[in-house]
Amino acid sequence: MRRFELHRDTDISGVSGTGVVVEGVQFSDGVVALRWKSENPSTVIYENGIEAVEKIHGHNGATRLVWVDSDADELVARAKRESTEIKIFIEESKSLRKKAIDTLRKAGLYVGR
Repeated sequence: MRRFELHRDTDISGVSGTGVVVEGVQFSDGVVALRWKSENPSTVIYENGIEAVEKIHGHNGATRLVWVDSDADELVARAKRESTEIKIFIEESKSLRKKAIDTLRKAGLYVGR
């Protein structure tokens, strides 16, 4: 499970405002739940995952998805849930890979070089 927020820079619809307009969570099976932070809050479930949320609510870049939990936090949670050794393959950057490994080491969940 991984938490995120939707940050809206421009309110295209004139309804939700700007700033942090949604608190959300992506479950381990890919399903996403959103909680709108408006005058009339509502909760929505997206079975088709985060891609559907970005496609529907992204408004061509006017709204950004910002992860609250880091990849490293998710790896530690997954390792604890599954009680298995996890091989880390993070391609984005060496610093992100190092952070993930350091976090797993501190939790006593990393066995590697």
